[in-house]
Amino acid sequence: MKDFLKKVLHKTGYRLIKEDFLNHHFHNNTDPKYRKSGNLNPLEQLFYKYIDDDFFFIQIGANNGQRYDPIYQLITTEKEKVSGIAVEPVQEYYDELRETYKDFPTIKLIRKAIHNTHKEETIYKINPGYVQMEEHLKGMSSFDKNNFTKDGIPEADIFTERVSCISIMDLLEAEKITRLHLLQVDAEGYDSEIIKSIDFNKIKPFIINFEHRWMYHLIPEAEIFTLFGRLLDNGYTIIMNRNDALAYLE
Repeated sequence: MKDFLKKVLHKTGYRLIKEDFLNHHFHNNTDPKYRKSGNLNPLEQLFYKYIDDDFFFIQIGANNGQRYDPIYQLITTEKEKVSGIAVEPVQEYYDELRETYKDFPTIKLIRKAIHNTHKEETIYKINPGYVQMEEHLKGMSSFDKNNFTKDGIPEADIFTERVSCISIMDLLEAEKITRLHLLQVDAEGYDSEIIKSIDFNKIKPFIINFEHRWMYHLIPEAEIFTLFGRLLDNGYTIIMNRNDALAYLE
């Protein structure tokens, strides 16, 4: 699989970078700002590279704030330095999200979906009573019903919910955000559309972490590499992991 990925990247003008590369760019484990000991975590390293007294994040597709969440531990550990917005459209997950962050007044919760053009949209989710419900399935709400059917979820257990939507640029304008340290996106296949809609002349997040899962056909390969090209053109370096991609400014 690794050799195949290298060939695909090479043909499109990209290359894999070993995690050792990060040792020369980010804080090492002896840095007093680095709170975790153990294996190198690129997102965590970048978080501490950019953290300051007004570190601001936006999380799109926050779910319940903890379920398979790559930033929960970071933002709660450094709650005195971090503020942000967590966006989640599905009612039951939003209710859980409120419970997660009930003691974090610097984190604003918004019950909306991010969509580039629509003000309201249908979102698909799994019946909470689905007999084979596993924890990861609770994080799969999506605009695309096929994300469920291709995994064998019965039609009868795929529920719908109409949700309010806002574009990422309208959200930034409404919240008067002009500086963004971290944009975390987990939109179950709509991630690339959201990132492509960012006007980098108006705002450039220092860190963008998003799900691609292109090997599982969540986002088409050609679409991912087109997005990578746009990020590279705007000065980002990209680390591609198995399921996620991490783009950051040097």
